[in-house]
Amino acid sequence: MSISTLSSRERARQARRESILEAAEAVFSERGYPGATMAEIAARSGYSAGNLYNLFASKEDLLCKVLNTTGALLVARIANVHAAELSFAELLPRILREIFAFVEEHRGFLSIYLEVTLATHWDPDRFGEGFVAVRTALEDELEKNLEPAMARGEAPPIATTVASAIVIGAIHRYVALWVQENRSSEELWRDAPELCSALCAALRITPLPNTLDLLQPTQKSVQPATFELAKTASSRS
Repeated sequence: MSISTLSSRERARQARRESILEAAEAVFSERGYPGATMAEIAARSGYSAGNLYNLFASKEDLLCKVLNTTGALLVARIANVHAAELSFAELLPRILREIFAFVEEHRGFLSIYLEVTLATHWDPDRFGEGFVAVRTALEDELEKNLEPAMARGEAPPIATTVASAIVIGAIHRYVALWVQENRSSEELWRDAPELCSALCAALRITPLPNTLDLLQPTQKSVQPATFELAKTASSRS
């Protein structure tokens, strides 16, 4: 059902849900999962605690919805790149561009990801589904484009699972360091062309002329943006 066909009540409910998810992403990022409270998330979103519990069963449920909803945005961006039907040498820098633009906009999401998966209280039975779903979707998007690329002779015939693991693993490490060391947006983009070149070398793909020029900052922001999402959410309360 499209937004245009929703009733006014359904649109209001959807807007409320999106505001709560945005506030939750900010609070989880700032406080960590153990330190975040539903009361603070409610206050940050501008809605009552009752509204939160009408939409989300618990703090754990809310975290999982944040992970699934925000992660799905990234998967959709990658899918849109793949829909262009370009060669893999053309796709790779565009994939990186979309991923870096996403993490620049959703630094809080990456903070949550790292805090939950790397902390001692990580419980894959409770929180693993959202992370696994996002990673699996990204791997699937890469693999379904690598297979025809290999068939066309654009890339050597190596296992697509290995190739996607190389790409996703390298990007994960690169982004994790950026978040953990609180680096600026300028630093995120600065080494992106070199990362793309290294991935091409690992996959034995020759980069096309000028494609690395695609990996330029999306905006002139050079300051760390850890709490940018939180500031936006705070402005409503």
